[in-house]
Amino acid sequence: MQQSGVIPIAEVEGKVLPFIEETARRYNLFQVFSALKDQGDYRHKHCIGVAVIAASLGKLLGLTQQEQTLLATAATLYDIGMVKLPSSILSKTGRLDSHEYAIMKQHTVFGSELLQHSDVDPRVALVALQHHEREDGSGYPHGLKGDRIDPLSKIVALADVYVALTSERPYRAALPTFEVIAEIHKQIIQNRFDSGIGLTLLDMLLARQIGCEVLLSDERKGKILLTNVNYPARPLVVLDNQECIDLQKIHNLHITQIIG
Repeated sequence: MQQSGVIPIAEVEGKVLPFIEETARRYNLFQVFSALKDQGDYRHKHCIGVAVIAASLGKLLGLTQQEQTLLATAATLYDIGMVKLPSSILSKTGRLDSHEYAIMKQHTVFGSELLQHSDVDPRVALVALQHHEREDGSGYPHGLKGDRIDPLSKIVALADVYVALTSERPYRAALPTFEVIAEIHKQIIQNRFDSGIGLTLLDMLLARQIGCEVLLSDERKGKILLTNVNYPARPLVVLDNQECIDLQKIHNLHITQIIG
């Protein structure tokens, strides 16, 4: 961001968006996250991951090309308000206390204000403001419900939660992918996320697991051959020696990591 506080939107659109869109088009999502593990700054990893997932999801949802570009821009800049938070909060390695959390939540308002003063579509600023709103009104900063939340904000919100749960944080380890899928499915049922967008995300994640290399709890490696929508954590896996294992039927064995 420039000294004036104005975000260089032209630079984002010229350099960052082509990378995000090409990555979403060419690479398996799990390969992207495997590569991102080698990068040190988790906020940088988080931003790229959210943008790639949102771009992939927008295409599956049938957004127009103009909306897809708008979504990619919003998903790249949605957390920009973090730059206005005190360094003591950003650098804290433990969980935030209630006072610190109240301050942290203001990043949505700060980000919206920054983007409103930049040469950007108003919906991009709206996504920065709304990406922590939830379908049932339990989110922040304004407790909006349902149709009062912009669809682009709903997409970025889901991508943000998925990446947050699958990424390591200073105060907790990353959750296994299959546990994250189960958690998101639970929150869709609880009406915290839009069901149409949420189920599209889950379908995308399950479909893209096919062919992925995985590590099992007994240290053997294999590839996912077939997923089961009713048992998303227990797909059919083919090992390196061509042995097939149906994890739905073997309860003392599970996937510990999707390698890529």
